[in-house]
Amino acid sequence: MDAAPRKKSQPVIVLGVERSGTSLVAEMVYRWGAYGGELEDLTRVDECNPQGYWEYKPLRRFHDELFHAVPFTPWNPSFKQRVREMADERQYRDKALQLIAGMENAGGAWFWKDPKLAFFLPFWQQLWSDPVYLITVRHPYDTAVSWQKFILPPALQGQVTIIAANLIHWQFMTLSFMEHTSGTARKMLVPYEGLIREPLTHAARLHDFLNRECGIEEHDDQKIEVMAKTVNPKLWRTRHEIPFAQIPDATDEQKAQYEFVQRKIHDPSEPFEPAKYRMNPGWQEYLVNLRLFLNYYAQTSRAQ
Repeated sequence: MDAAPRKKSQPVIVLGVERSGTSLVAEMVYRWGAYGGELEDLTRVDECNPQGYWEYKPLRRFHDELFHAVPFTPWNPSFKQRVREMADERQYRDKALQLIAGMENAGGAWFWKDPKLAFFLPFWQQLWSDPVYLITVRHPYDTAVSWQKFILPPALQGQVTIIAANLIHWQFMTLSFMEHTSGTARKMLVPYEGLIREPLTHAARLHDFLNRECGIEEHDDQKIEVMAKTVNPKLWRTRHEIPFAQIPDATDEQKAQYEFVQRKIHDPSEPFEPAKYRMNPGWQEYLVNLRLFLNYYAQTSRAQ
């Protein structure tokens, strides 16, 4: 008797800025049926993400290794080229292919979600086989405020604000997502606010997109309900009703970029023109100084 045909291995890559709903979307992809790694290999739940981060720990460790091997910050123009070159270096390529093989061995669709993917897309896109992309979109100010709560030490909460730096971080990462997925139609932008307000509608949209891109014909209403129940509106804890266009901390380029990604939700084919969304002068220094400040504070706090 012939063996049953093996399902096509299909990478589903969840992209998004920190605190923009990537964990929620990753869990919905898991409920849809994609493999994300053995549960013991996924990051644990905590107060910030009580439903889990759905990040594959071996992938996170490998990204840390790559970070330490590159002598530039991710915001240095040389970082992208160096990362691209590393995909041709055997010590990194072999480890990367082993990680991919571990996901493919499960058969069928599999997913990865890690914020650092924004920095390493030039590396992975040389190794993935025709991936599907899910890109989360959330009000950037809400993302910036939530991220500030997430990364600032308790002693600095209310004393220091890093909203402007977080909006620069949002702009840089979103530009990376748009740039590196501009050449494929196999992507969907997922609105965080829409997921919370209409979980069943957006679960069905996500279900049908994944089915289509992974060659699955059946429509499964029960599975859509399971995906929708993943959404917990109580976790929408940072919420501002002011339109982003009226946020004084945001630059004109950031506002225009958010309008663009909002349009892309409904029209993924709209072309990406990066020249319209240039980073303001001095943005690299801003982010480098922020990282140095947080690292210094963390080290001095541990020493006390």
